Amino acid sequence: MIGSRLRAARLAAGMSQEELGAAIGVGKMAVSKYESGAVVPGTGRLAGLAEALAVPVSWILEPAPPSGVRPLAARAHPLRGELSGRASSALLGQAAAWLERYRAAESAAGSVPRVDPPLASICVASLDEVESAAERVRQEWGLGSGPIHSITEALEDHGVPVMLVETPSVVDALAVVADDGRGAVITSPQPGDRQRFSLAHELAHLVLVPDQGLGEEDAAHRFAAAFLVPAEAARRELGVRRRALSLDELRALKHKYGLSMQAWVRRARELSIVSRRTAQALLSDMRSWGWEAAEPDEGVRPEAPGRLERLVLRALAEGNVTESRAAELLAAPVGSLRDHLRSA
Repeated sequence: MIGSRLRAARLAAGMSQEELGAAIGVGKMAVSKYESGAVVPGTGRLAGLAEALAVPVSWILEPAPPSGVRPLAARAHPLRGELSGRASSALLGQAAAWLERYRAAESAAGSVPRVDPPLASICVASLDEVESAAERVRQEWGLGSGPIHSITEALEDHGVPVMLVETPSVVDALAVVADDGRGAVITSPQPGDRQRFSLAHELAHLVLVPDQGLGEEDAAHRFAAAFLVPAEAARRELGVRRRALSLDELRALKHKYGLSMQAWVRRARELSIVSRRTAQALLSDMRSWGWEAAEPDEGVRPEAPGRLERLVLRALAEGNVTESRAAELLAAPVGSLRDHLRSA
């Protein structure tokens, strides 16, 4: 069991066996034997491994096998290239370790939300049905038809944990499914409007089952737009039919709904509020201005998940975990829990 957890921690750290061996002063073969279970590292060596891998010794000694996750779908940034195999393994490894801590925090706090709607529970065969699916989720979550204050909180309140990966990645967001069948979303630092769309986009991948004739990405894009700005709200803000849209108008709506100006143009087109020609001309201008990478006037703040921290604080207040265990659940250095909370 120690071996499998060592391997999981190494992959999450993005290290090869040779690199880990060099970090603790042994050869690649020794690390291979640790991971296969042929050799059990002694107390001193175990402490060195834990330090090199940035995990607690207690995690390595955990009797349960390491949690695993599989990728479901990713929303990639078009200008950042491709995610390497090692980087992909590291990202999934980090997600698995984080979800393991998340589940432990939920258990300690006695708070496990119901996943609603369940994964892969909404079958859709057309974009009109995707629109209805987004409206259904909003209705079931009590979100009304207006702006959503926090997409992250909406997801976490309904059983979909959100993990923020602090290092920029070619992946804006990634939907994953854990060994226990529960879904989660990973997001990287990015402008707030793009992040909100990415989170809604990955929610679509978790809950929708598109028909063979409907592309998964097309369905996810339409769901995200409809989830952020329902058709009723779009027509209320823009009107039923328009000849043109102004940049100032789009900027104001971006700040109100947290949806980019470009996405607003596409939303107006897919609802036939503006013509295809009008939308294409405006989007072409935006691309020529370099707005595809990031729009100016970034007034939409990125979101940060906070449920894990609240769960740990609840468990700590109830006396269900010690401060050292709380620090472990938050992946904070032992003895620096309060400093970590103040800086969060």
